[in-house]
Order: sequence, then C-alpha cells, then structure tokens
Amino acid sequence: MLKLSSFILCILLSSTCLSYEKADPLDGSRNLMLYLDFVYLQRQAKIQERCIVKVEDGLPEGIAPGIVPDPNNPGFNIEEPIPSSCQRGKCKVTTKDLLHNQGFDPGFRATADYMPNKKVTLQATYTGLLDWRGTRSANCPDSLEFPFQDGLNNTVDYQNANIMRTSLRSTYWNLEANYWYHVTPRRIDEFAFAWLFGFRYLNFRENFHLKTITNTQSSDFKINVKNRMGGLQLGVNFEGNLGPNFTWGIQPKLGAIVDFAENHTVLKDNNNTSTLKSYNPSDFFMSFVGDFSTYFLFNLYKNLIFKFSYEVTYASNIALALNQIDFREDNIADIQTHVESGGSLMLQGLYISFGINF
Repeated sequence: MLKLSSFILCILLSSTCLSYEKADPLDGSRNLMLYLDFVYLQRQAKIQERCIVKVEDGLPEGIAPGIVPDPNNPGFNIEEPIPSSCQRGKCKVTTKDLLHNQGFDPGFRATADYMPNKKVTLQATYTGLLDWRGTRSANCPDSLEFPFQDGLNNTVDYQNANIMRTSLRSTYWNLEANYWYHVTPRRIDEFAFAWLFGFRYLNFRENFHLKTITNTQSSDFKINVKNRMGGLQLGVNFEGNLGPNFTWGIQPKLGAIVDFAENHTVLKDNNNTSTLKSYNPSDFFMSFVGDFSTYFLFNLYKNLIFKFSYEVTYASNIALALNQIDFREDNIADIQTHVESGGSLMLQGLYISFGINF
C-alpha cells in the first residue's frame, strides 16, 4: 500500500510539473490512442449452495471405529474417537466453498481509440488472460461420499472414499467495438459528456472436477460449461477536468446479449471403467451485461497518459458449472437436453494503464 501511495503521489507531482507543456493527448488533434491495462479482478457469482462432499451419515458397512491402546490404562484398549472434522453427516465441501476460494486474478486489457475529429472516437477493446482457480479437499478414511439427491448410492467409488478433491476453474475474455460521440469535446470546458453505441462479445468458461479416491482406485466427475455471449450495448461518459493534466470520469454501459451455452458432463465410476453419465446439451437464452467504472487520468507527457480505475462488470442469466451438478444417480433425460441458466457473474477490481498517442 505504501509503494502504491508513493507511486500515485509521484504521478500527481509529475502531472503538475508538466503543466507548462500545453500539449493534451486527448484534445482530438492526434488520431490514434493506445492503452495497455494491468487488470486485477475478483470473480463473484450467484449460485445455489449445495453440499458436494460429505461424511456418510452412518459407519460404512464392515467398518468399525479404530481400536487403540488406552494411554491412561496400560494393557487396555479403547475405541479411537472420530475426529471432529469427520463427524458423521458433516458436509465437507459446498459449491460456495469452491467459488470463494477463487479470489482475485491478474489479466490485461488493450484498447485502441481512433479519433477522426474532436466529436467522434472509434474504439476497439480486448480484455483477457483472466483465469480463476479454486480447490478444496476432504480426507476422512472410508467415510466420504457424493450426496446423491435420492438417498441411494449404488456407485463404487462415490461412497466409502478416503479422499475427495474438488476444483473449479473459470476463464473470461471480452471484445468490444464502440462508436463514441462527444456531445461536448474533451478537455475544452470544465465538464465533458459523450454517449456510445457498440457491439460486445463475451466468452466465459468453467470446468468443475471432482476426484474420488478409495483404498485401491479412483474416479472422476467432470463438468465443462461454455458461454458465448454477443449483443449490442449503449453507454454514457461524464468527465470533469481539474486542470490541464488531471481528469476524473464515470462511465456506465448496458447491453442486451444472447448467450449460446453448452454443458458437457461426464461421471465415471469403478476406477473410471464405467460411465454413469455422459451428455453434451446446448441452449441459448437472453442475458444482460452491464459495466460501471470510475477513473482518473493524469497527463504524464504530451503523448503519454496514466489511468487508474475501479470497474464492475455484471452479467445475468448465464450458465455456471456449479449449477449444472446433477445430484440424481440415474441418467435423467431432461438433464441431457438443456443447459441450466439463471446464474450470474460479477467481476470487480482495479485497472492500471498507460496510454500513448500517435
């Protein structure tokens, strides 16, 4: 935090010292502006919390509590107590545990602004290299299970397991092509206003993996979900100029998109030699995506800009891997023919960028 504060102070002092340059990178007299952003975002989502790894309700058949020597009475034995973390019926991993374990992830954004005149900006943006990973494991000898909804468990490896490992991987990238119209030119008056019309494409994918390990073998449960979303968006921008080298602004955007989603689910058992579930349905549905950003711009030199912003992106009614988990043991037909929507995605965090014009 101290290093970041010192850096921002340095930028402020630099912009003040360069006020005599009288050269503005955003005055519209230069045709091309390129930005490169370092991105640090947290991924959040709306999901239904479900238990995906639990300790069996009763002692597995043929398994008795361990017998160990009594430390207080030599020559006598006692039943080994079950650890509190492995109490019968206890949930060890939930869907929200995996989601919360993902945290923040770095990425980047590249933006090209072409300004044919002071009224119009043509903008292309790419955001990507965002890859969140969350893992959770449980270890309770001969007592872990996947909690099938019907209470039956005829599987080999999804009951009486020693170890169950779960993971969730989420990747995201975004493309935008926008037409900006500046109602009032930038950097001329104290305030500036602009609106945009554009196209947006988002690609969001998730991989869920559950590995169950027994005494002699292991099996895998995998779900891969793809969201390909595209549509039109509108937005506005409001800027305030605090001198020749410092600008602040806010920028909301909202778009209607169509989500083409896929769900590829494979549930294998008996050391991965038998397939209990295997299906790959696809579906499409209407969604909405919105952005809100607040930012600060500093002129570092006549053709160099520093930008610092906090931004939030929200997409509604999309498919999430954790919402596709089927807790029924049978291969139910309706699960095979549609993708479960209704999830939401929120990205929030910091963008730090430098821009140069030509």
